[in-house]
Amino acid sequence: NYYKCLDLVDKAIIEYEGVDYPSKKLWAEAIEYGERAVAADPKYAEAHYLLAEIYNRTRWTIREVNSLNSFIQLVEENQLESKNIYKKASQAYFRLGYAFYSKGEHKQAIDYFISSTEYDPDLLETHLYLVQIYYDIGEIGLSLDECEEVLRIDPQNKEISWFIKKNEQSQKYGREAYENYERGYLSYKKSSFEEAVSYFKSSILANPDFKEPHYYLALSYYQIGDLDNSIFQWEEVIRIDSFDNTAKHFLNNCLEEKKYGRETLKHFNAGYDYYLKGEYDKAIEEFNRSLDYNPEFEKARQFLSRSYYQLNQMDEYREERKKATELKDSGEEEKAEEYYKLGYEFYSLKDYIVAIEEIKKALDIRSDYPHARYFVG
Repeated sequence: NYYKCLDLVDKAIIEYEGVDYPSKKLWAEAIEYGERAVAADPKYAEAHYLLAEIYNRTRWTIREVNSLNSFIQLVEENQLESKNIYKKASQAYFRLGYAFYSKGEHKQAIDYFISSTEYDPDLLETHLYLVQIYYDIGEIGLSLDECEEVLRIDPQNKEISWFIKKNEQSQKYGREAYENYERGYLSYKKSSFEEAVSYFKSSILANPDFKEPHYYLALSYYQIGDLDNSIFQWEEVIRIDSFDNTAKHFLNNCLEEKKYGRETLKHFNAGYDYYLKGEYDKAIEEFNRSLDYNPEFEKARQFLSRSYYQLNQMDEYREERKKATELKDSGEEEKAEEYYKLGYEFYSLKDYIVAIEEIKKALDIRSDYPHARYFVG
């Protein structure tokens, strides 16, 4: 009966190609012969296990659990010992554990998973589920222990590297903080910025010193046009990590955007990219567009003059350089120094008349400026 059952299982797998139900002819016959086998010898462990496999394939969960329990009871009561029996016992405990895990009965699931590892310490699936279930119940240390077991069995496992990081971050910042950060990050990547803001705020509420949610909250606020809150969050990032130069760059960008306008900065940044690539004609177009939105944006004018200089358009360079100096927001001494520098630039270009004019402007502001007086001489 056992071997007839086994033969029918092989035929059913080929015949039905995964579309398996207990009412289908070959499966129904296999079940009948399997039940005859255990009826003829209730202590026939292999027959109970074969029936459990059939019920698993045909999704007959209650009968699968009963057959697995019968198999395990026979293994333990009769102290059956063989490599094959131990591997099947491990699988049986794993499947029972999975059944309880699926129902949310974590304690019972853990007991079965642990029993599975006792019969086969190298059954990868058991350790993977223990990683997850320990994490679910907040046992981060035990979850990390199981991560190590997974790496022992499969050193190249990519999934577990991510889970180790998740566990370590949850241990460091708190599970609630980290999980809300993860949800926020996924929302941010989908461009659901309002939703991301909600998750990041929950993460920060759980742990105000967790840097990453502040970082992405700042970016999310920026995307929805809330510059004040974006600025505040960049300041929080820098409070937590004073060496974060990226945050400092974004903070300065937000402050400039608040002062000069988003379109002004947008075209300036486009021009700056062209400038770095040496595409000075395109850079000039973007810098001029930036200045159309806000003529007082000093940085755009500075780089506009530099672009003219790179193209040897000296008249335009001189004009923009003078405008940049006049726009510079500074005190009297700093203003004098700017005119001095501008005069020196024209001197280096051999435009001595303009150089003298600019140096004299410095002296008009600060008559006791020795470098300027020496230079004009």
